[in-house]
Amino acid sequence: MVKAMLVDSSVDVVNLYKAYIKRGFDRGVKVVSVLHEASVDKFWGMIEKSKPDIIIMDIRFFALSTLRIIREVVLSRPSTKLMITGTYDDYDYLRASMEYGATDYIYKPAKPREFEMSLRHIVGIFEEAAERIAQDSLMAEEYQRDREIFRYRFLTNLTGDVNLEKEEIESSLNYFGMTLVQPFAVFVIRIDRFQEAIANLEERAKHLLIYRIFWIVDRHLTNHGLGYSFISSFNSITCIVHSQQNFDDLLDFCHRIKSEIAERCQQSATIGLGRLYDDLASLRYSAKEAEGALRYRHLLGYNSIIPIDFVEPENHITYKYPADKEDKLIFAAVVGEYDYSIKLLEDILRALDKAGSLPQNLLPRIIMKIVIAISRYASELGIDVEGRFREFFNFADILALKTTDEARKMMQEALWSFSRFIDARNNENSKRMVLLAQERVNQFFFEDLKINALAQEFGTTGEFLGRAFLQMTSVSFKEYLQTKRIAKAKEILRGEEIVSEEEVAARVGYFDARVFRSVFRRREGMLPMEFRNRHG
Repeated sequence: MVKAMLVDSSVDVVNLYKAYIKRGFDRGVKVVSVLHEASVDKFWGMIEKSKPDIIIMDIRFFALSTLRIIREVVLSRPSTKLMITGTYDDYDYLRASMEYGATDYIYKPAKPREFEMSLRHIVGIFEEAAERIAQDSLMAEEYQRDREIFRYRFLTNLTGDVNLEKEEIESSLNYFGMTLVQPFAVFVIRIDRFQEAIANLEERAKHLLIYRIFWIVDRHLTNHGLGYSFISSFNSITCIVHSQQNFDDLLDFCHRIKSEIAERCQQSATIGLGRLYDDLASLRYSAKEAEGALRYRHLLGYNSIIPIDFVEPENHITYKYPADKEDKLIFAAVVGEYDYSIKLLEDILRALDKAGSLPQNLLPRIIMKIVIAISRYASELGIDVEGRFREFFNFADILALKTTDEARKMMQEALWSFSRFIDARNNENSKRMVLLAQERVNQFFFEDLKINALAQEFGTTGEFLGRAFLQMTSVSFKEYLQTKRIAKAKEILRGEEIVSEEEVAARVGYFDARVFRSVFRRREGMLPMEFRNRHG
């Protein structure tokens, strides 16, 4: 219900407004107060008492002070709307009232339709505001319900392949009211023989099984203040733990959880346990290690706690090795970017150095994998390298590698030789493409020639063709094309026939005579017609 306050010195006018409101807004608008006396104190007192949503007021009610009072109402009660009335003689004041903050105005004597339209417009503002409030309230409720989804997404990213920055992690933890104190680790709980366990269960019971286990796990973590958990699949729960100073305490904690799951749910589960890390961003490595440990449960048996250190105690690089830099190194080598290739190689070898003692034959396997990928990618790009590849990369030497220093020396020499081969091939291709581009300009300078279109036709990029053109001719493709066009334009202008600038421009490949004139003047120091007058 919208509350209205009527302010007019005429009792008849007020009664008329009441009748209009009752007829057109019987249940939507209620008159809560009426003021006939032009007393500012009574006006504000009545507003304070009745708290109207709409004030319908005569523009001359407070004489020359009405506009000021309108402004004061708008400033002190911004949610209150003002509908101002007045005669046609009050037009300037009525218009001014809008500038002072009134919502609408109508002329007196107010006709039913005009009064109803104006009031309905103002009531519509309140209805829209109420709808927005209701929507915002509903959205807030939905967000509160869905907040757990956002929290789950954050935890999934934190333990997944998303590389989150430290600041972003800390900001999200603070937003969700979560605290993690180093060191950190991840363990994953997986229901044993899941398909057998759910074979005879109804759909609801299948979901309740993992949720029942999740409830047990989450209660253990919450009660001990050790971390957070989330359901990562129908048969798995991922847990982030913190403040565990040694592995033995963490193992004991996992054993207690596993025992309660077996007791309460009559279900066995296997727990894969990752290493402890001091860096929050490294939680994704711990998560990968936990998953890696679970892969060995077929060998070690179900219903057990499997730490990654027990599965592969010598492996310190599986999850922190910069595999993404291998792909970049392969690409850089095949395009002949030697310096960048060496930088990436150094990053890879430095990561291996930090790992300490490497598993037997791991280093040569890594280098061999990179070399074979370089060969394959070169072939995909149409680079005929098969016959000469072993000249650059000696497979026997690779298999004999023992240390990263040996790998560094061998790969630096091999990549240098390979990059020279690629450079020579690129130079031949560059010469061929530049000659083709020059020939195209010489023959078809009058067409709309674009370097990107030519490059695409030649099977390369506009940037590569442009760079090659500049290196071989000492001028850019654009300058070369302009030189050809302006030379032809000068030849036409020297002729005996009378031609316009527009015609000359079109005949040499400029579809805008203004561009032609600008280029000609920049290169020749005069406009085309000036050139004709001097040399024609």
